Amino acid sequence: MKYELFLTGLVLTALGVEPLIYFIYGLYRKRTWRVCFIDKVTMVSLQDLMPFSSFKDKQMLVEYGFESKSLSAITNFDKQLFKKTQKQPHTCQIYVDPANPNNIFLPKNTSKLAGAILPVMGIALILLS
Repeated sequence: MKYELFLTGLVLTALGVEPLIYFIYGLYRKRTWRVCFIDKVTMVSLQDLMPFSSFKDKQMLVEYGFESKSLSAITNFDKQLFKKTQKQPHTCQIYVDPANPNNIFLPKNTSKLAGAILPVMGIALILLS
């Protein structure tokens, strides 16, 4: 029984570490990077001409404004962000590095609950075993 509790604790801790790290990393970026709103999102690919659905690496060209300049950057495809910007363009936020405005960070909605509770439950099970 102790072995099963220990393994369950390890699994819960491993599942909770990634959302916790991403949440802390997002908090750091929110404080040091500047928030900008997305003007337009366009689907792009660096491959040959073919239908977009058959691309292996789907990417987006994100256009945004930073300090009265219009800039753009290529990021990985995010289906939720793409649909949201098609409906209402100036509502989605990105974080822009003030030292290098071509470097952007797209915030993801990770579960704060999973990042806080899973590691605690995992460590508690490890200590019980």
